[in-house]
Amino acid sequence: MSDILSQEEIDALLGAVASGQVKVEEDNSTVIDRGSVASYDFRHPKLISKDQMRTLHMLHDTFAKSFANTLSLYLRTIVNANLALVEQFTYGEFIMSLPNPTCMSVFSMQPLEGLAILEINPVLVFVIVDRLMGGGGQAPKEIRELTEIENQIILTVINMALDKFQETWKHVTQLRCALEGRESNPQFAQITTLTDNVLLITLNVEIGENTGMASLCIPIATLAPVLGFLSAQKWISSGQRAAAAAARQCAGFLEDTDVELLAVLGTARMTINELVSMQPGDVVVLDRHAEDDVVLNVENTPKFVAKPGLVTGRRGLRITGLHG
Repeated sequence: MSDILSQEEIDALLGAVASGQVKVEEDNSTVIDRGSVASYDFRHPKLISKDQMRTLHMLHDTFAKSFANTLSLYLRTIVNANLALVEQFTYGEFIMSLPNPTCMSVFSMQPLEGLAILEINPVLVFVIVDRLMGGGGQAPKEIRELTEIENQIILTVINMALDKFQETWKHVTQLRCALEGRESNPQFAQITTLTDNVLLITLNVEIGENTGMASLCIPIATLAPVLGFLSAQKWISSGQRAAAAAARQCAGFLEDTDVELLAVLGTARMTINELVSMQPGDVVVLDRHAEDDVVLNVENTPKFVAKPGLVTGRRGLRITGLHG
């Protein structure tokens, strides 16, 4: 058992260290690697990795193009939509950036828990309404709240955007988007706390000479169950599998499709007078010899050449090559 120092011995040892009679060895075993220190913003934590953000960018770039094409057909005018931003913010920052009044649609994304927001700038809303009401698609001089009729008109466009959104996400997970409510004042649309982090997707939409923004705001907590599926490699492979499955399904449909085959033995030219003067027993001379190949049409399109003959007592054709 080691000896226990008395109080007098402890005082004497401390005095010797202070006077320099006893040297103290320095312990340099602890090494601080300052190169591994990284700055961290606690107010704006990055909860989505860079690889996941790249996948989200590709995903919603596809959504922007698909929504623009659908809206172009619906409005019968050229609509361009470009992905302007995919970034993480707090919900309070998103709310503070919106005009009042605006067009906000709160929707669910089953089976994911929580709510999300589709916000369309009021300038775009009035341009769409004016276009659908027979106007040229002009923006108003002053922004006001929508009337009941205008709300019903723009509802079709909102549902159209939600359909394209869930269609775009089908390569990651099957979503069922449903409209849960609508607000014109951003302060009344509280889908999460102001300090919670959200994913903000912003589109720059052009309708004629008018430009406005449309935004999707999704709480990151809502996306948490599917963040693991957002790697670019998984998303691309999922898209390839879906394309291959669609190709197989299309091939299956085509294999069961009936087509008409028509063998052309030859052709002849005659006048109307010769045609109406024909009697039983008359001979029509064709432009082909009996030993020549005949043309086999598939749905009235020349496709094969073949030899006529008999097959088990029935007339048939033996394909000898492709036409042309």
